[in-house]
Amino acid sequence: MSEATYIKALDFLDRSHIDQVRLLGGEPTLHPEFSTFVDLAVNRGKQLLVFSNGLMPKAALARLRQTRPNTATILVNVTDFPRMKHEDRRHLFDVFQNLRSRVMLGYTIESPDVHFEFMLLSSCST
Repeated sequence: MSEATYIKALDFLDRSHIDQVRLLGGEPTLHPEFSTFVDLAVNRGKQLLVFSNGLMPKAALARLRQTRPNTATILVNVTDFPRMKHEDRRHLFDVFQNLRSRVMLGYTIESPDVHFEFMLLSSCST
């Protein structure tokens, strides 16, 4: 999507009184204009929801970290976590640590036999 098309989409959201922009893909943080897209949405007072696998470039991570926590939410799909290489897991943890309360975990339910116990932290148990 070009910046011009994105601005037209933002104009449509404004006319429709929709206050949320959702960026998804593929991996939206890989788009060369990602930071510009974030800026344009935030400057219009939109809530930003980014759907990501969490393996985002450092520039995208830095831009998202600059957003106020109540302005941007990054839904990180962790379905592939059990199959990730060690260095990708380290990067993902770095994303979680940098974005903190902006991150929401997501999981694609691929079958009736879902196992996502790896997402549960012992500190969360009651």
